[in-house]
Amino acid sequence: MSLSAIAEYEEMYMAFNNKILALTFMLLCAGPSWAGSAAQKTLRDLTTEKPGSPYHWVGEEMEGGAGFERVLSGIPASTVADDTLKQDVLKAIGNLEQKFGGSQLPTLVEVRQWEKDEGGYREVWVISRAGENIAYTVFLKSSSQSGTDLDVKGPWD
Repeated sequence: MSLSAIAEYEEMYMAFNNKILALTFMLLCAGPSWAGSAAQKTLRDLTTEKPGSPYHWVGEEMEGGAGFERVLSGIPASTVADDTLKQDVLKAIGNLEQKFGGSQLPTLVEVRQWEKDEGGYREVWVISRAGENIAYTVFLKSSSQSGTDLDVKGPWD
């Protein structure tokens, strides 16, 4: 190999190294903002509930900083449903539960009054599935043909 070829090779090698160093420096400078954006997106994805979900996130002080806790919305209270309607709601929940490996005859753990809107009542019904509490949203509205219309959504996990 001639001296001119070696010199040319060394020059190319130095130019390549300079480009690598410059690129590394740019990535190091931009890295925290990329990492920050990724962390913010991950946090947003983890703390955003699906539309209609009875859950919301609450920030709280914890040892060593702040944290988030996922809590169930609503106020624990009795349902507005009478006994007949209560059985209809439990039957609707049971039908959904069967699709997810639960019992067709679910055990009601608690009811939470959520928000009254659209001329009806929105409640959160919590049932037990294999020792775990599972939430369903229930919308009860007076029917135009006497009686009550019900709409059950869930399970919310």
